[in-house]
Amino acid sequence: MSKGTARVLQWGVAVALVALFLVLGDTSQLGRLSDVSWPWLVLLLLATAGLVLSASVRWRTIAVETMGAGDVPLSRFIHYFLMGRVLGFVLPAEAADMGIRTVALRRSREMSLAGAAYTVLLDRLFDLVVLVCLVVPALFYLGGRLDERVALGIGFAVIAVLPAVVGRRYGGAIRFLERLYRGLIRGFRFLPWLRKAEVPELETGPERRGLGGKSAVSSYLLSVVKLVMVSLRLYFVAGALGVEVPLWMAFICVPLAQVAALVAVTPGGLGILEAGWYGILVWAGVAPEETVLLVVGWRLYTFASLLCLVLGMRIREAAVGPRD
Repeated sequence: MSKGTARVLQWGVAVALVALFLVLGDTSQLGRLSDVSWPWLVLLLLATAGLVLSASVRWRTIAVETMGAGDVPLSRFIHYFLMGRVLGFVLPAEAADMGIRTVALRRSREMSLAGAAYTVLLDRLFDLVVLVCLVVPALFYLGGRLDERVALGIGFAVIAVLPAVVGRRYGGAIRFLERLYRGLIRGFRFLPWLRKAEVPELETGPERRGLGGKSAVSSYLLSVVKLVMVSLRLYFVAGALGVEVPLWMAFICVPLAQVAALVAVTPGGLGILEAGWYGILVWAGVAPEETVLLVVGWRLYTFASLLCLVLGMRIREAAVGPRD
Protein backbone atom coordinates (compact mmCIF):
# COMPACT_ATOMS: atom_id res chain seq x y z
CA MET A 1 0.00 0.00 0.00
CA SER A 2 1.37 3.40 -1.00
CA LYS A 3 1.87 6.20 1.52
CA GLY A 4 -0.82 8.26 -0.19
CA THR A 5 -3.33 5.45 0.05
CA ALA A 6 -2.42 4.88 3.69
CA ARG A 7 -3.00 8.55 4.50
CA VAL A 8 -6.37 8.53 2.76
CA LEU A 9 -7.31 5.39 4.69
CA GLN A 10 -6.22 6.97 7.98
CA TRP A 11 -8.27 10.10 7.40
CA GLY A 12 -11.23 8.09 6.18
CA VAL A 13 -11.25 6.01 9.36
CA ALA A 14 -10.81 9.17 11.48
CA VAL A 15 -13.69 11.03 9.83
CA ALA A 16 -15.96 7.97 10.07
CA LEU A 17 -15.21 7.52 13.77
CA VAL A 18 -15.74 11.20 14.58
CA ALA A 19 -19.02 11.20 12.66
CA LEU A 20 -20.13 8.10 14.54
CA PHE A 21 -19.15 9.73 17.83
CA LEU A 22 -21.20 12.85 17.06
CA VAL A 23 -24.20 10.92 15.71
CA LEU A 24 -24.45 8.51 18.63
CA GLY A 25 -23.53 11.05 21.31
CA ASP A 26 -25.68 13.86 22.68
CA THR A 27 -24.54 17.04 20.89
CA SER A 28 -27.24 19.27 22.36
CA GLN A 29 -24.80 20.88 24.78
CA LEU A 30 -22.10 21.85 22.26
CA GLY A 31 -23.40 25.42 22.17
CA ARG A 32 -21.78 25.87 25.59
CA LEU A 33 -18.33 25.72 23.99
CA SER A 34 -18.42 29.48 23.46
CA ASP A 35 -19.79 30.18 26.93
CA VAL A 36 -16.72 29.42 28.99
CA SER A 37 -15.16 30.72 32.19
CA TRP A 38 -11.92 32.43 31.15
CA PRO A 39 -10.14 32.10 34.53
CA TRP A 40 -10.36 28.33 34.12
CA LEU A 41 -8.81 28.62 30.65
CA VAL A 42 -5.94 30.65 32.09
CA LEU A 43 -5.38 27.84 34.58
CA LEU A 44 -5.49 25.39 31.65
CA LEU A 45 -2.76 27.38 29.90
CA LEU A 46 -0.61 27.33 33.05
CA ALA A 47 -1.11 23.57 33.44
CA THR A 48 -0.15 23.05 29.80
CA ALA A 49 2.98 25.14 30.34
CA GLY A 50 3.79 23.00 33.39
CA LEU A 51 3.29 19.85 31.35
CA VAL A 52 5.58 21.07 28.55
CA LEU A 53 8.26 22.29 30.95
CA SER A 54 8.34 19.12 33.06
CA ALA A 55 8.42 16.89 29.98
CA SER A 56 11.14 18.95 28.30
CA VAL A 57 13.34 19.08 31.41
CA ARG A 58 12.99 15.30 31.76
CA TRP A 59 13.89 14.70 28.12
CA ARG A 60 16.92 16.99 28.35
CA THR A 61 18.04 15.26 31.56
CA ILE A 62 17.96 11.92 29.76
CA ALA A 63 19.68 13.26 26.63
CA VAL A 64 22.47 14.92 28.60
CA GLU A 65 23.09 11.83 30.73
CA THR A 66 22.92 9.22 27.98
CA MET A 67 24.15 11.05 24.88
CA GLY A 68 26.13 14.01 26.23
CA ALA A 69 23.72 16.58 24.77
CA GLY A 70 24.59 19.26 27.31
CA ASP A 71 25.29 21.77 24.56
CA VAL A 72 21.62 21.72 23.46
CA PRO A 73 19.72 24.37 25.47
CA LEU A 74 16.45 23.64 27.22
CA SER A 75 14.61 25.98 24.85
CA ARG A 76 15.38 23.59 21.97
CA PHE A 77 13.90 20.64 23.83
CA ILE A 78 10.80 22.70 24.62
CA HIS A 79 10.54 23.69 20.95
CA TYR A 80 10.88 20.10 19.71
CA PHE A 81 8.41 18.79 22.28
CA LEU A 82 5.85 21.38 21.23
CA MET A 83 6.40 20.49 17.56
CA GLY A 84 5.68 16.84 18.29
CA ARG A 85 2.58 17.63 20.31
CA VAL A 86 1.08 20.09 17.85
CA LEU A 87 1.70 17.90 14.81
CA GLY A 88 0.29 15.01 16.84
CA PHE A 89 -3.11 16.62 16.29
CA VAL A 90 -2.88 16.01 12.52
CA LEU A 91 -0.63 12.91 12.44
CA PRO A 92 -0.79 9.70 14.49
CA ALA A 93 0.13 11.12 17.88
CA GLU A 94 2.69 8.53 19.00
CA ALA A 95 4.44 8.49 15.63
CA ALA A 96 4.51 12.29 15.51
CA ASP A 97 5.85 12.65 19.02
CA MET A 98 8.60 10.06 18.73
CA GLY A 99 9.48 10.65 15.08
CA ILE A 100 9.56 14.44 15.08
CA ARG A 101 11.44 14.72 18.35
CA THR A 102 13.98 12.11 17.24
CA VAL A 103 14.71 13.79 13.90
CA ALA A 104 14.79 17.29 15.41
CA LEU A 105 17.25 16.31 18.15
CA ARG A 106 19.47 14.52 15.66
CA ARG A 107 19.63 17.58 13.42
CA SER A 108 20.40 19.94 16.29
CA ARG A 109 23.49 17.97 17.30
CA GLU A 110 25.95 15.48 15.88
CA MET A 111 24.11 12.39 17.04
CA SER A 112 23.10 9.10 15.44
CA LEU A 113 19.44 8.51 14.68
CA ALA A 114 19.48 5.51 17.03
CA GLY A 115 20.98 7.69 19.78
CA ALA A 116 18.33 10.38 19.39
CA ALA A 117 15.60 7.73 19.28
CA TYR A 118 17.02 6.19 22.44
CA THR A 119 16.57 9.43 24.40
CA VAL A 120 12.96 9.76 23.23
CA LEU A 121 12.23 6.12 23.99
CA LEU A 122 13.57 6.36 27.53
CA ASP A 123 11.58 9.57 27.96
CA ARG A 124 8.35 7.80 26.98
CA LEU A 125 9.14 4.77 29.10
CA PHE A 126 8.97 6.89 32.25
CA ASP A 127 5.45 7.92 31.20
CA LEU A 128 4.55 4.27 30.76
CA VAL A 129 5.81 3.34 34.22
CA VAL A 130 3.76 6.03 35.97
CA LEU A 131 0.66 5.18 33.93
CA VAL A 132 0.83 1.48 34.84
CA CYS A 133 0.92 2.42 38.54
CA LEU A 134 -2.47 4.15 38.24
CA VAL A 135 -4.22 2.18 35.49
CA VAL A 136 -4.76 -1.02 37.47
CA PRO A 137 -6.37 0.61 40.54
CA ALA A 138 -8.38 2.86 38.21
CA LEU A 139 -9.82 -0.23 36.52
CA PHE A 140 -10.68 -1.72 39.90
CA TYR A 141 -12.49 1.52 40.76
CA LEU A 142 -14.47 1.54 37.52
CA GLY A 143 -15.30 -2.13 38.08
CA GLY A 144 -16.78 -1.30 41.48
CA ARG A 145 -14.11 -3.18 43.43
CA LEU A 146 -12.57 -0.12 45.08
CA ASP A 147 -13.80 3.33 45.99
CA GLU A 148 -11.98 6.38 44.62
CA ARG A 149 -9.95 7.06 47.76
CA VAL A 150 -8.60 3.53 48.02
CA ALA A 151 -7.90 3.32 44.27
CA LEU A 152 -5.96 6.57 44.19
CA GLY A 153 -4.25 5.74 47.49
CA ILE A 154 -2.99 2.45 46.09
CA GLY A 155 -1.88 4.06 42.83
CA PHE A 156 0.08 6.87 44.42
CA ALA A 157 1.50 4.53 47.08
CA VAL A 158 2.91 2.36 44.29
CA ILE A 159 4.29 5.46 42.59
CA ALA A 160 5.96 6.47 45.87
CA VAL A 161 7.62 3.13 46.63
CA LEU A 162 8.45 2.03 43.07
CA PRO A 163 11.87 3.77 42.87
CA ALA A 164 13.01 1.97 46.03
CA VAL A 165 11.69 -1.38 44.82
CA VAL A 166 13.38 -1.29 41.38
CA GLY A 167 16.44 0.67 42.48
CA ARG A 168 18.55 -2.43 43.13
CA ARG A 169 17.73 -3.88 39.74
CA TYR A 170 17.45 -0.64 37.82
CA GLY A 171 19.36 -1.79 34.73
CA GLY A 172 17.24 -4.90 34.36
CA ALA A 173 14.06 -2.86 34.79
CA ILE A 174 15.08 -0.47 32.01
CA ARG A 175 15.95 -3.34 29.67
CA PHE A 176 12.61 -5.01 30.41
CA LEU A 177 10.70 -1.80 29.65
CA GLU A 178 12.65 -1.33 26.43
CA ARG A 179 11.68 -4.83 25.28
CA LEU A 180 8.08 -4.20 26.30
CA TYR A 181 7.86 -0.96 24.35
CA ARG A 182 9.47 -2.46 21.23
CA GLY A 183 7.04 -5.35 21.50
CA LEU A 184 4.09 -2.97 21.60
CA ILE A 185 5.36 -1.16 18.51
CA ARG A 186 5.89 -4.43 16.65
CA GLY A 187 2.45 -5.58 17.72
CA PHE A 188 0.88 -2.98 15.47
CA ARG A 189 2.91 -3.95 12.39
CA PHE A 190 -0.25 -5.53 10.94
CA LEU A 191 -1.48 -2.02 10.17
CA PRO A 192 -0.52 -1.17 6.58
CA TRP A 193 0.97 2.25 7.38
CA LEU A 194 3.18 0.75 10.11
CA ARG A 195 4.25 -2.35 8.23
CA LYS A 196 7.43 -0.73 6.93
CA ALA A 197 8.22 1.28 10.06
CA GLU A 198 11.63 0.65 11.58
CA VAL A 199 11.87 -0.05 15.29
CA PRO A 200 15.07 1.64 16.55
CA GLU A 201 17.81 -0.74 17.60
CA LEU A 202 18.33 0.08 21.25
CA GLU A 203 21.44 -1.92 22.00
CA THR A 204 23.21 -0.99 25.20
CA GLY A 205 26.05 0.59 23.24
CA PRO A 206 28.81 2.60 24.91
CA GLU A 207 28.84 3.17 28.65
CA ARG A 208 27.78 6.80 28.30
CA ARG A 209 24.30 5.63 27.27
CA GLY A 210 23.56 4.47 30.80
CA LEU A 211 21.14 6.61 32.81
CA GLY A 212 22.49 7.29 36.29
CA GLY A 213 20.43 6.71 39.41
CA LYS A 214 19.98 10.40 40.29
CA SER A 215 18.94 11.27 36.75
CA ALA A 216 16.54 8.33 36.72
CA VAL A 217 14.91 9.44 39.97
CA SER A 218 14.58 13.04 38.79
CA SER A 219 13.13 11.85 35.47
CA TYR A 220 10.67 9.66 37.34
CA LEU A 221 9.57 12.52 39.60
CA LEU A 222 9.15 14.78 36.57
CA SER A 223 6.94 12.08 35.04
CA VAL A 224 4.70 12.24 38.09
CA VAL A 225 4.55 16.04 37.77
CA LYS A 226 3.66 15.67 34.11
CA LEU A 227 0.79 13.28 34.91
CA VAL A 228 -0.50 15.72 37.52
CA MET A 229 -0.45 18.52 34.94
CA VAL A 230 -2.36 16.39 32.41
CA SER A 231 -4.98 15.52 35.04
CA LEU A 232 -5.31 19.17 36.04
CA ARG A 233 -5.92 20.06 32.40
CA LEU A 234 -8.99 17.82 32.32
CA TYR A 235 -10.19 19.33 35.59
CA PHE A 236 -9.68 22.88 34.29
CA VAL A 237 -11.43 22.21 30.96
CA ALA A 238 -14.38 20.76 32.87
CA GLY A 239 -14.43 23.84 35.10
CA ALA A 240 -14.34 26.17 32.11
CA LEU A 241 -17.35 24.40 30.58
CA GLY A 242 -19.28 24.06 33.82
CA VAL A 243 -19.13 20.25 33.78
CA GLU A 244 -18.87 18.64 37.19
CA VAL A 245 -15.70 16.55 37.24
CA PRO A 246 -14.12 16.14 40.68
CA LEU A 247 -10.34 16.32 40.82
CA TRP A 248 -10.09 12.70 41.93
CA MET A 249 -12.05 11.65 38.83
CA ALA A 250 -9.50 13.41 36.61
CA PHE A 251 -6.73 11.30 38.17
CA ILE A 252 -8.80 8.16 37.55
CA CYS A 253 -9.72 8.93 33.94
CA VAL A 254 -6.51 10.44 32.55
CA PRO A 255 -4.26 7.35 32.92
CA LEU A 256 -6.88 5.17 31.19
CA ALA A 257 -7.30 7.70 28.38
CA GLN A 258 -3.54 7.91 27.90
CA VAL A 259 -3.34 4.15 27.53
CA ALA A 260 -6.06 4.39 24.87
CA ALA A 261 -3.96 7.06 23.15
CA LEU A 262 -1.15 4.52 22.66
CA VAL A 263 -3.29 2.74 20.05
CA ALA A 264 -4.66 5.90 18.43
CA VAL A 265 -3.24 5.35 14.95
CA THR A 266 -5.55 7.79 13.17
CA PRO A 267 -4.35 11.37 12.50
CA GLY A 268 -4.41 13.16 15.84
CA GLY A 269 -6.09 10.09 17.30
CA LEU A 270 -9.34 11.41 15.81
CA GLY A 271 -12.28 9.20 16.61
CA ILE A 272 -10.28 6.76 18.72
CA LEU A 273 -9.50 9.29 21.46
CA GLU A 274 -13.03 10.64 21.38
CA ALA A 275 -14.49 7.16 21.76
CA GLY A 276 -12.01 6.32 24.51
CA TRP A 277 -12.65 9.51 26.46
CA TYR A 278 -16.42 9.15 26.07
CA GLY A 279 -16.49 5.60 27.36
CA ILE A 280 -14.16 6.31 30.27
CA LEU A 281 -15.94 9.49 31.39
CA VAL A 282 -19.43 7.96 31.19
CA TRP A 283 -18.17 4.88 33.02
CA ALA A 284 -16.69 7.14 35.70
CA GLY A 285 -20.03 8.86 36.22
CA VAL A 286 -20.08 11.97 34.01
CA ALA A 287 -23.57 12.63 32.64
CA PRO A 288 -23.79 11.37 29.01
CA GLU A 289 -25.38 14.64 27.85
CA GLU A 290 -22.29 16.53 29.06
CA THR A 291 -19.65 14.03 28.02
CA VAL A 292 -19.63 14.96 24.34
CA LEU A 293 -19.28 18.61 25.35
CA LEU A 294 -16.35 17.79 27.63
CA VAL A 295 -14.58 15.60 25.07
CA VAL A 296 -14.90 18.17 22.28
CA GLY A 297 -13.92 20.96 24.67
CA TRP A 298 -10.89 18.97 25.80
CA ARG A 299 -9.76 18.54 22.21
CA LEU A 300 -10.39 22.19 21.29
CA TYR A 301 -9.00 23.99 24.31
CA THR A 302 -5.94 21.81 24.93
CA PHE A 303 -4.95 22.34 21.30
CA ALA A 304 -5.51 26.08 21.68
CA SER A 305 -3.31 26.14 24.80
CA LEU A 306 -0.50 24.41 22.89
CA LEU A 307 -0.82 26.91 20.05
CA CYS A 308 -0.53 29.75 22.57
CA LEU A 309 2.73 28.28 23.86
CA VAL A 310 4.05 27.81 20.32
CA LEU A 311 3.22 31.45 19.57
CA GLY A 312 5.00 32.49 22.76
CA MET A 313 8.10 30.50 21.74
CA ARG A 314 8.08 32.09 18.28
CA ILE A 315 7.83 35.58 19.76
CA ARG A 316 10.66 34.82 22.16
CA GLU A 317 12.90 33.43 19.44
CA ALA A 318 12.21 36.43 17.24
CA ALA A 319 13.23 38.71 20.10
CA VAL A 320 16.29 36.97 21.55
CA GLY A 321 17.20 34.30 19.00
CA PRO A 322 16.47 30.56 18.93
CA ARG A 323 19.31 29.59 21.30
CA ASP A 324 19.80 30.47 24.95
